[in-house]
Amino acid sequence: MVEYEPCELFGGVSGKAVVASLLALAFASYVGSFYFKKHYRTEARPWNVFWLDLLKMGMGQGFAYGVNVLNAHRNTGESGFNPTSWYFPTFLNDELIAVPLGVGLWHQGVLRAVRSYGGTEPQPGEHIVVSALRDSGKYYEGMGSASLASEFWSDPRVKMSWWSIQCAFWVCCVITSRLLGGLVVPACAALLGESSPYYLLAEWIYYLPISCAAKRWTFAGVFRVLIDLLQLAVVDFFNKFKAQGETDPLLRPATQMPSREYIEQERVRLPTADRARAPWVG
Repeated sequence: MVEYEPCELFGGVSGKAVVASLLALAFASYVGSFYFKKHYRTEARPWNVFWLDLLKMGMGQGFAYGVNVLNAHRNTGESGFNPTSWYFPTFLNDELIAVPLGVGLWHQGVLRAVRSYGGTEPQPGEHIVVSALRDSGKYYEGMGSASLASEFWSDPRVKMSWWSIQCAFWVCCVITSRLLGGLVVPACAALLGESSPYYLLAEWIYYLPISCAAKRWTFAGVFRVLIDLLQLAVVDFFNKFKAQGETDPLLRPATQMPSREYIEQERVRLPTADRARAPWVG
């Protein structure tokens, strides 16, 4: 047991600034990344589908943050270290254990159960929950992806009811995975005591000769943002909708020119407003 030095996790003005800054920076960076992917035609989703995917992830992140704060206070336990010292070990465990568990619960639990019950193809008269949960990131009826030229900015097929259902089930998966994954830290403490890697990391942060505010900005701020960006990329990769066996010839790097036959077909098919996506059409 060490002598306790108080350092609340997100207390005071600096603590609130950490929360606001890390959330804004992480999501702004990911929106910027999506913009460049759209500019270079390597991303099929229209903007309204992307915003819904991002909002769904943001809702999950918000609940995950709440569970992680509770876990950090619980992990403080009898160690004598403050919650700020325990936050980064707790969050690191969340990224290594709970995030893959959450994605697994979503795909191998919820979506797989729905497909087993309702089949892989839409059925007449099926319940809206079954329709909405058949494909992750798909918020509309019908076949095909949302990458049609006329739907570059906004896919009119999107149904908010489908998104709400997916969001609710995704949040449940996130909460469950954080609660279960969060048990790894106390389990290691029970088995390894002060030799637990989480304990050693919390101890190192606790004794760092820097101020409490600096620890917040470093371990609950900068490091958190970097790992958050990685988490957003991983979760988005697995959870966005991908139409199987379908390609969009418009979504190719500008250095890879399509065939002359394709250009002539697009010159006739595409409205003038949509030719910005395919500058070679003219």
